[in-house]
Amino acid sequence: MFEDLDKETIEEILDAPEPTLDRDNITIIYFDQKIWGQLHAGRHDSESRHTDAYETVREAVKRGDAICPYSIARFLETDAHHDDTFKRELYELMIDLSNNFCMRNYFDAIGAEITAYIFRHADLLPEIGPSGQIFSRGLVEPHGHPRITSDGNPIDGEWKVHKILRSEQVTRQMIRSDDFFDDIPEPWDEEERAQYVETLESIRKEYDDIADTDDERRKQLVIESFRNDVLPGLLHTAEQIPLDVDILSIIARDTAIKGFEDFFMQFPTYFTHLDLILGRDFHRHRDIEGNDLNDVMALAVAIPYSDFVVTEKFFAGVAHQQNLPDRFNTTIRTDLQDLANHLTGT
Repeated sequence: MFEDLDKETIEEILDAPEPTLDRDNITIIYFDQKIWGQLHAGRHDSESRHTDAYETVREAVKRGDAICPYSIARFLETDAHHDDTFKRELYELMIDLSNNFCMRNYFDAIGAEITAYIFRHADLLPEIGPSGQIFSRGLVEPHGHPRITSDGNPIDGEWKVHKILRSEQVTRQMIRSDDFFDDIPEPWDEEERAQYVETLESIRKEYDDIADTDDERRKQLVIESFRNDVLPGLLHTAEQIPLDVDILSIIARDTAIKGFEDFFMQFPTYFTHLDLILGRDFHRHRDIEGNDLNDVMALAVAIPYSDFVVTEKFFAGVAHQQNLPDRFNTTIRTDLQDLANHLTGT
């Protein structure tokens, strides 16, 4: 896969400064898979009705006014396509419009929020926030941060390997390689997908009496979910940090001062994920779909940390119903043209 990665290229990658994402001066845009498909049509089909919108987005990225990071959900859905030519073209498009920036996966984002919370409230790094950890580079990064070891021990210069793997040169070589496509594991088999849907349906039935207008019941469900899913991560992370930190006392003090809702908002990825799940489950006429997992996890990171989200009508509606655009000052739309209008000020 890396046969063109000669010594000169490696030295060039290692000597170059790491590109950074200036979140205060650039519009961060998230697309779901359907919208990436429309952009692909706009780029490769001169007759497409999306050509003008694609050109508007491309010019905004070229000027440095916008960036369109990809995510692991887009990685998996692109790889599932049967046409290798289309896959390579779509990956090229994603790299071009993202400048090789990606969103970290759902679990890494929550981990960054947990670490930031502990550092902030232990008075170690009071100004730290998780947003700087949400965006990284390269196709390898959404899958997590792999450990480079020798006989189970970290190797010297591990950072060099990671910098090379995250580089745009390597990313472009990867998508041109047949080995890259052959070696990607299938994320779901039909049995796993069926089990996932069955689990979610059972949870929905268990809380069938919870109405989205019943704030007290919703709060109880949020508290229970936090206790089961976020608190263990807080306790585990606090144990790994060489500080004398009583995390339970910190949480008790923080919730007493802020109230539980504002406290919970300090973990925006998990807050968004839970709100999307709750909002989806209130639409009882709609069957839960296996692909909901990818969509919800990707949006849970995208909505709090992007400026503009273009996604499918159902989850855009759920996000608006749950008031997520106002909570995070994120514009959420379903039409690519709305983004083009936003970028041109029309």
